[in-house]
Amino acid sequence: MPELFELVPPQEALQRLLDNLSAQIRPESVPTGETLGRTLAGEIMMGSAARFSLGTAQAAVIHTGGMVPVGADAVVMIERTQRLDSATIEVLRAVAPGENVIDVGEDVLQGEKLLEPGHVLRPQDIGGLTALGIAEVAAAKGLHDPQASLALG
Repeated sequence: MPELFELVPPQEALQRLLDNLSAQIRPESVPTGETLGRTLAGEIMMGSAARFSLGTAQAAVIHTGGMVPVGADAVVMIERTQRLDSATIEVLRAVAPGENVIDVGEDVLQGEKLLEPGHVLRPQDIGGLTALGIAEVAAAKGLHDPQASLALG
């Protein structure tokens, strides 16, 4: 009597299943901090320039990784300042021109590919994207994503 089915080890069965699935990447916009294990799916746009400029003896709050406005030549860490009144900030430690500032293109050149589409995002990738001010990326759920689901059809 012929066998009705063939028994194979679980790993081989899984591989056969995966070999016969047609993957459909469905990119969605996801906050960068929530992309661990997802697969990069699209182009990443860099941050925009500051919408104001500074003159002599002026200062402005700039968040870590933010673009320095025209007229600024250094950044003082907020811990080294104190607000005296609504219009005056005391700088507790002097900084030299260029201190705490990374020039455009110094760490990543314009047009340089950071990560390729299809790359499974790791913690260090997410840290790098965040350091560049990239708050959201196009990413798809993949087999490495603990929340992934497969659609058979």
